Amino acid sequence: MTILSGIGCSGIAAAIMAIFLDMASLKRENERKAKTRAIYFRELKEELKMMIERILWFDERLNENFDWNKDPAIYSTFQYMLYVGQQYPGEETISFEEAEARLNILKDKYSLDQQSKMQSDHLQKVQKMFMILAASGITLLSETNSIKERRVELDAEDYMSLKEIESMCFQISLGVSLMCKANKNYGAAIQSIVSAYKTICKAGNYTDKINIGLHGSIKMTEI
Repeated sequence: MTILSGIGCSGIAAAIMAIFLDMASLKRENERKAKTRAIYFRELKEELKMMIERILWFDERLNENFDWNKDPAIYSTFQYMLYVGQQYPGEETISFEEAEARLNILKDKYSLDQQSKMQSDHLQKVQKMFMILAASGITLLSETNSIKERRVELDAEDYMSLKEIESMCFQISLGVSLMCKANKNYGAAIQSIVSAYKTICKAGNYTDKINIGLHGSIKMTEI
């Protein structure tokens, strides 16, 4: 009886040990996936974050003596960003929650209904601002396409679901497309970019601060 009892206890101990080993293995696998997600989605997250920072920064320039007459692409060049850093030193750093609250105000401010009430000269500046923002989104669209091309693999590896990827990519494309045209709902464009950013932050577990400034990717040819 004692021998059988010993065997029984050993079996239970082995079963418990196996459960703990499985739990430890699952934890390591989840940690590995979390690190991989954070690394894999970082570039797209950064591009979306910089777009949000640019939206907030350019909005602050609308009522200032700011030069809106350059080609839209000029405002995204390394040389121009250096110039802006000298002309507008210092950046405001806020939480994403604060940034989202401000962007919610801008969604209403730049809706089609509000645009219809703007004076012609102010509306032209608003349209130029969003053309500039659209021109700055080339790298954002490129990173988006890279994610979209690997959507099946990312879904299979449990990094992000196919539905989430397709929705996020659509939101980014829609946002930039609306920005580059006149007489469009720029509020919807802002909403799309914010929604995409929240999706990518959830996937990569990012909790970045927002640094309001003219930030963008630098081309190797500009260095």
